[in-house]
Amino acid sequence: MTDDAGMPSGESPALMCEVSEDRQTARVHLPPIRLARLPKPLRLYIDMDAEAVDDLMQQLAEVRAQMLPPPDRH
Repeated sequence: MTDDAGMPSGESPALMCEVSEDRQTARVHLPPIRLARLPKPLRLYIDMDAEAVDDLMQQLAEVRAQMLPPPDRH
């Protein structure tokens, strides 16, 4: 049984991640995307190796630092 977004009942539409059985890659499941003229939502996922995960974490840390309020200058 699926909900209105085409997700299995009880499954959160939030971003999900899982590690492969061989522990060599991580798969990121993006929330389903509804597009006009498609009968079902488009499901996207990204497979990354450990180096790609490290690179993404570094980029996200840099973006997060830019989001913080500027330091007080006295």
